[in-house]
Amino acid sequence: MAEYLTLADYYQQAPNNLVKGIVQQLRWKSTLFDSLNFVTTGTLAVKNVRDSSADDDDVLWVDIGEELKSGGTVKPEEVQSRAFKFGRYIDTPKELVQDKTPKLYDPRQRDTERTIDKMIRQFSDVLINNTNAVNPKAPLGLRQWIKTYEPAQECIAVANGLDLRPSESSYAANNILFWRALDKLYDMIDGGATHILCNDQFIRCAKGLQRESGMLSTTQDALGREIVSYGGMKFVDVGRKSKATGARIIKTYEDVNGDDGTENSDVYTSIYAIRMDPEHFQPWQMAPLEAKDWGILPGTGYYRTEVDWKIGYMITDSMSVARMYGFRME
Repeated sequence: MAEYLTLADYYQQAPNNLVKGIVQQLRWKSTLFDSLNFVTTGTLAVKNVRDSSADDDDVLWVDIGEELKSGGTVKPEEVQSRAFKFGRYIDTPKELVQDKTPKLYDPRQRDTERTIDKMIRQFSDVLINNTNAVNPKAPLGLRQWIKTYEPAQECIAVANGLDLRPSESSYAANNILFWRALDKLYDMIDGGATHILCNDQFIRCAKGLQRESGMLSTTQDALGREIVSYGGMKFVDVGRKSKATGARIIKTYEDVNGDDGTENSDVYTSIYAIRMDPEHFQPWQMAPLEAKDWGILPGTGYYRTEVDWKIGYMITDSMSVARMYGFRME
């Protein structure tokens, strides 16, 4: 039977302190990672079935005493997802490790933490933005997946865009439209969305809207972080693509039609709704994240740490994910 693990679960089961430290950093640095519930398969590919859009034969109505008749059902569509290898070797020069100068940091620990930060940003960026043209060795991002396979799962918040700047005369009316747009997005997901993937600007401005409407709720997660939610949908900031530039993974300069725009010219952003469970959007792993300390490599001048994770995600139901664009938040 498949095993489901959150990072909180895996922290308790981690085989060594190196893995435990990496898992804890993933949790602390990424609300997204901490939200994921991985199914462990032991395989490099998994299959599931997606119900066909064709209706099955009608259920029969018959007179009392009349025999029911048999009817065939439509063969479900089978879908497959493959794993992608994610990680790297982290090599630290032996001179830095062996240097006895008093330091406030451990060189190998610092290099590992920097690498995990990069893994967090890259995973989050791939989940939203990746295309086969950009990186065929990583999963297809939600934006392109929706455009390619389920274009009906993409829509604008309000015709011509929804301007939510407090300085605008339409602010009060558009505040009402904002919550109606989120209600619509919730209903675009089979069974209702469980998470909204967004950027920090969206969450910050939604909190401002909440002060006038009282529609949001806030709780704390197991790590003491504030979690904002509406209608059962948790808001998850997917973070920034780069520390150097501060570029957000979900841009704040799309055009009103949801296409990539020009910074300092276009002003809209998008959000993504998902339902995270085995029948909708399900992250999976061949095995839990592995990390190994190789020590100093023979014939080299480096200490090596290896981080290796074979992961993917499966989207089963056609209404598992949705994108809504056209929000002007600031």
